[in-house]
Order: sequence, then structure tokens, then C-alpha cells
Amino acid sequence: MKNVKCVFGIIVIGFCLLFISTYVLAADSPQPPWRTTVWPALSSTQWYWYEPQTNLTVEQVDAVFKEVAATNILLIDYRLPGINITIQNVKLDIGKPKKVKKADKGSLKSDQVALIADTYWAEGSVMKIDSWATSLPLNAIQRMNLYYISNANNKWCLSLDGGVGSNCLYQFYFKDDENFARRFGNAVASILVQKGLILKLNKLGLSYTDLTGAQAEALGKTRIDNVLVTLVAIDGPADKANIHPLDVITEVNGIKVRNYSHFSSLVEGIASGTKVALTCLRRTEVEDKGQKQFDWKPIAIEVTAK
Repeated sequence: MKNVKCVFGIIVIGFCLLFISTYVLAADSPQPPWRTTVWPALSSTQWYWYEPQTNLTVEQVDAVFKEVAATNILLIDYRLPGINITIQNVKLDIGKPKKVKKADKGSLKSDQVALIADTYWAEGSVMKIDSWATSLPLNAIQRMNLYYISNANNKWCLSLDGGVGSNCLYQFYFKDDENFARRFGNAVASILVQKGLILKLNKLGLSYTDLTGAQAEALGKTRIDNVLVTLVAIDGPADKANIHPLDVITEVNGIKVRNYSHFSSLVEGIASGTKVALTCLRRTEVEDKGQKQFDWKPIAIEVTAK
């Protein structure tokens, strides 16, 4: 408990220092007229559309996991906020041997993957290290996403979570090896299929949020509705349809979008392979009396849902 309190204190201090430094830098740096707090800056994180392979055998999965010790994977576990975890070993937790039919041989008999890790934490000014073991609850995982974070030491991130409203979140960070990040994801996805579990793809390859009051006002709205696109998966359905970050989605198949939850429900009701008609507002650059300004123009986009 004492160790946890120390780590929490360090995290709080770090956030305070970050906030102060960000505030000072923002106050001292001149900002272009269009870059205000109303609209967020484009993210430096790149989201890659990823449909993992699910046909790896148990032997192939085990071979991928045996490579983990040499790759220096970092893990952020939602249950241990602020703790640095370096994965040292991953193995299949297949439980006690059971008699199975010949046709069932090679299938997994457990809902977990065991993770053996070194956990780093602070006690005062001294860094400590413990050997730590946990498990990945496969039946809680519904989504898998791949990100590239340009300003991080471990740039490739494989995120596993339980979907909207879930508190299940595991983020694996790899150095510069995109190939191994994908193969690790393929291994986990193959286990899911062996267990009869299915990953849910983001149907449009979009990340989005509710508009703020200031954003609605900037669009000339009298009420807050619609959603703002924050991230588009590279090579995903939305990217191929030419949807951009900071587009404002106003309609889905002619239905006016009220908010985040309404848009989510509209998208979830769309069958895979169906063409979806989206109406968006896009910020475009215009020139007025020699000065660059921005205007919002409606555009129609057709996306094929995954």
C-alpha cells in the first residue's frame, strides 16, 4: 500500500509539472489566428487499420510468444495505473491436461494467456523492481487496434480493450518493430478464435467525440449536436472514402446525428459490407482581402462498413 501511495504521489506531481509547463509555453508562444482552443490540433499519433490474422496454430502462437523476451515490450495495465511493466515472458495458460477427442487436439482449454513481467516502481527516490505475473483475460477482449506514436520511445502500440463502457484495457508498446507488433496481435487473435471469441472491428475506422459548446458556436449552431472526427485509421474504410480528422459528421443515411451515443448506435446497426452515406462539414481555407480564413462547407461521402 505504501508503494502504491508513493507511485500515485509521483504521478500527481508529474501531471502538475506538465500542466504548468504547458501553460507557460502556450502563453509565451504566438498562435496563428485559426489555431485556437476551439478546435484541437491534429494528433501526432497515427492509427493503422489492422485486421489480424486468426489462423495461427497453437505451435505458431507459442513460437511468437517465445520471441517476447528479446523484444523489450512495455505493458500498461488498466488495473495498475502509473506502473512501468516490462514483459519478460508470455505463455499459454492451458490449465491441467485433459482427455480430448482427436479432432479437438491442439485447441486451447483456457481463457487466459499468462504474462510474466518485471514491474518497476518507486520507493522514495529509489527505483525498485519485482518479478510479477498476471494473465490476459481473453473473454474480456473485444477490440484490437494498432497505433504509431512518433514522439515515444516505444513507438508501436497494440491496444486491447473490452469495447465501449468496458474498463478492460491493455496497451503493449514495441520499440520500432511494426512487424512483431502485428505478429503478436495475430497470435492473440488466433487464440481468441480458438476459444470461439470474435474481435469487433471498428466498422468505419473512425474515432470521434461530441462537439463542445464553443465548437457548436463556431459553426453557427444554436444547439450542440453532431460529432467531431478526431482520428481516422490509415487504410481503413473512412480513410479510403477520404474522411479527414476535424470533419464534423451531421447525418448518417439521411438521419441527423444528435451526439456521440446516437452516432455510435447508428453505426452499430449497419451491416458489414453496407454502403453508408455520411454528410459532413469540412473546414476549408479561403482568402478574404488578402487574409487566410476558414469556412465550413458541407460534403457528401460514401463509406463501406466493415
